[in-house]
Amino acid sequence: MWITKNKNIKKLLKMNKRYCYYIAIIVAAIVAIPFFSYAAIVNITRNASVFTPSSVTITAGDQIKWINSSGDDIQPSSDPHPEHTNYTALNMGVIANGASSTTAALNNTGTWGYHDHLDTGKTGTIIIQAASSPSSTPSTAAEGYQPFIPPPSVMQFNVNQITNNAALINWRTDYYSYTKIKYGTTSGVYSGEFSNNLNESRFEHSAQLTNLIPDTNYYFIFVTGRPWLYTEVVTSTEKIFKTLSASFTDITPPVISDFSFFSDIYKINRAEIRWKTDEPASTQVEYGITADYGFKTKLDTTAVLDHFAELTGLATGTVYHFRALSFDEKANLAASTDRTFKTLIEPETKKEIEIKAPEKEIIKSGAMPSLETRRKIADIQSEVLKILKQVLEILVKIQAMPQ
Repeated sequence: MWITKNKNIKKLLKMNKRYCYYIAIIVAAIVAIPFFSYAAIVNITRNASVFTPSSVTITAGDQIKWINSSGDDIQPSSDPHPEHTNYTALNMGVIANGASSTTAALNNTGTWGYHDHLDTGKTGTIIIQAASSPSSTPSTAAEGYQPFIPPPSVMQFNVNQITNNAALINWRTDYYSYTKIKYGTTSGVYSGEFSNNLNESRFEHSAQLTNLIPDTNYYFIFVTGRPWLYTEVVTSTEKIFKTLSASFTDITPPVISDFSFFSDIYKINRAEIRWKTDEPASTQVEYGITADYGFKTKLDTTAVLDHFAELTGLATGTVYHFRALSFDEKANLAASTDRTFKTLIEPETKKEIEIKAPEKEIIKSGAMPSLETRRKIADIQSEVLKILKQVLEILVKIQAMPQ
């Protein structure tokens, strides 16, 4: 074998044999991460007038999350009415205003119509395509050398804030990736493109598409890649949404969700409140020792999806009431229901504390790592992969050395 005859290789293996085991373990662990599969969860929102988007294209195995911001109860159901027999997996129970419900995995390919059983004039379409392997076009620094780590894949997405000329697309990837979308008005033809700095990578992605044509179907694909490793890319299966008519006026406020409360021994007279909205919106919190509140944080008019507000001057060991306020670019104001928290009395280990919400809803931290923690983990993985890349390049050069 050339390895046993090459003195440089024999010397390298002899000096670093134990490190080879460590590298092999690290490579195996990191390579295994992207192979976990995730079903996409696609949001459909029922506002006061329509389901939006009214038509979506998903892949077999994906799920639909129904979000109710209509101001009344809704009940998404398969066509026809009232039998609801075309695709029974779409039949949901009653969803209260401000609540949401998610289907099981939808595996039957085809085009399926649905409607609101409680208001049959509100309809929509779900197109389920067969699952297919994503196509990739990798290119590398070394000719003929293929990357050993699969490219990032899209694990969840939704299309929000659809108007007559704009739409907001949010998605997550299972690994750090740059942000890029291609879109157009003809299936398979993508004349438009949205991207951020392709030298930056992230888990959470957002694309605000503007200058769209009213009442028009738009087809789009996600493009992912790791700019710091190779220029590999992978495109998702095609998705679709439809813009609203030219006469549409946005009167739907943002949907507020995912509250968390944080306090620690170093700031016992302060508290941090975090929440999310389904469209870019402002940030403000009302709070006080009763449900009448009496205090407000400073209004931050920056339109964001992830919100943060710090409450100061609080009394220790006291129950406080609060609610979040967020308004969108059309000044549609959303106010959360009243919630409570209690400030710390004695020094404790730094932790997040429960929030008591209506209908016995308890929101706790710790269910999953925070976005900041996940980003730190990904940064570490990124650095390890950079080192591994250098090691592989060295091994390739050694292999090319004359024997």
